[in-house]
Amino acid sequence: KTTLRQLSRLITLNPNVLHYVNGEVDVLPDATLVLIRPSDTHYFDYQGKVAPQHINLAFRASIVDDLFDYLGEFGQELRHQLLDSPLPPSRTLSQRDRQRIVSEINQFNVIDPAKHQHLRQTLRFFVANAIFLLAKNSAEAQNEVTPLWLRQLCEEMREHENFSGGLERMVILSGKSREHLSRSMKKYKNTTLTEYINSLRLSHAANMLVNSNLKIIEICYDSGFTSLDYFGKLFRKRYGISPTKFREEIAKNV
Repeated sequence: KTTLRQLSRLITLNPNVLHYVNGEVDVLPDATLVLIRPSDTHYFDYQGKVAPQHINLAFRASIVDDLFDYLGEFGQELRHQLLDSPLPPSRTLSQRDRQRIVSEINQFNVIDPAKHQHLRQTLRFFVANAIFLLAKNSAEAQNEVTPLWLRQLCEEMREHENFSGGLERMVILSGKSREHLSRSMKKYKNTTLTEYINSLRLSHAANMLVNSNLKIIEICYDSGFTSLDYFGKLFRKRYGISPTKFREEIAKNV
């Protein structure tokens, strides 16, 4: 799990903005939405006589972390897509999306700073909308190159009987050799077979911890894990706390 501190959202307001980021240079067209992560090193320059203009909105990374966690398995996929890429995710906005997002940002100028709850809610809605715009762009780009058979396989693996069946079940469903499947997952999904299956199992386990009264060991085995210690280790690595503590914290907030 990527640990975040602060992110910022940038929207360019004029074309041909030179964005130097992480050792690369990108020419951003007008109305480009960019997510700047804490690890990104970047600055702007410009071509010709027009200086780059953009809107920059910084916010605590915990807002995005909370969104990822709330979305469960889908949220972890978004985390990987948006935070683990070498360059910050971006999307060129349609005129309609540009107007909507700029309008949303302008709302912050008319909210009474004393109304903290209203300000937090408005910010969270804005961040969620922007994240989904970037996620849609990332998913569309990924689906353009990911083979149809692999996309279909990943959909099938979301079923309980399949992810709990593990690697052997995935190989059988794919109709490919284990070696070919492993290479394809690394190439198109940037993950190993074991990591992918464990991610599905952990999402299922977290859901069961929230929505069932099953014992931890029952959830462990139901998710496809055969070792309680191994399950606990992976769970803590992903969520930062033990399964027991996770259930307790959720119960406090219900």
